[in-house]
Amino acid sequence: MGNNETIGGRLAMCRMNLGLGQSSFAELIECEPEALIAYEEDSCLPERAVLRQIALNFNISPNWIMTGEGDPYIDDEEEQALMAEEEAARVQTQAAPVSDAARTKAQVIAAIEAMDDEAWQQLCIALQHLFSL
Repeated sequence: MGNNETIGGRLAMCRMNLGLGQSSFAELIECEPEALIAYEEDSCLPERAVLRQIALNFNISPNWIMTGEGDPYIDDEEEQALMAEEEAARVQTQAAPVSDAARTKAQVIAAIEAMDDEAWQQLCIALQHLFSL
């Protein structure tokens, strides 16, 4: 069911296979319905936090969503990688002093994670434009 040729198509296919409407699915993956619509229409890429929620709530592989490669469902190796990533993030927040480059990277990541949907969409458009030059 659905088009699995694009990221948005794979997201829509997952949602429909789960028997969920866009509003319900958006609520479960903690994003705005408008953002989900934009993801499904391939207007912008899904946020990392959204991919993580899909993985945690529905056992669907972020790698499969983004690339279409491999098994749509998370295997043990991928689950271990997700857990390791969570642990690394936790440890990183408790780490000793960091370099200026690491601090800047953390600030950029925090700023991106704090963006509302409109700002995220504007960033996606700017990046698409930049990469098309």
